[in-house]
Amino acid sequence: MKMRLAELIQKRNLYAKLYSGITDFDRIVKIDNRTIEPMEKILKAHDKMRETFQKELEDSKNDKKIEEVNSKYSEELEKEVNIDFVTVTKEEVKKAEFNVFEYRQIKHLIKD
Repeated sequence: MKMRLAELIQKRNLYAKLYSGITDFDRIVKIDNRTIEPMEKILKAHDKMRETFQKELEDSKNDKKIEEVNSKYSEELEKEVNIDFVTVTKEEVKKAEFNVFEYRQIKHLIKD
């Protein structure tokens, strides 16, 4: 599934909650290998990139340089990333106890 990096950052806790209720070992291994590990790599790369941009901002003295750094960071957030989300069953979703707003954001990952 392709999504913007900014969207992945925004929904990282929601996806963690989605998979947290799953206890079957084979499912855990599948989810970890296909979804969690790649997502963590992307998010770690983002965190490192953000630290670099923050350091550049701290070292910047003029407004033009600050604007340039902010613009570059915004461009990075708009880049698409590809995550292979493992779909879950309705029973697995029930364990996570989503509220209606959270559910609406992840319902495309639920199989019948």
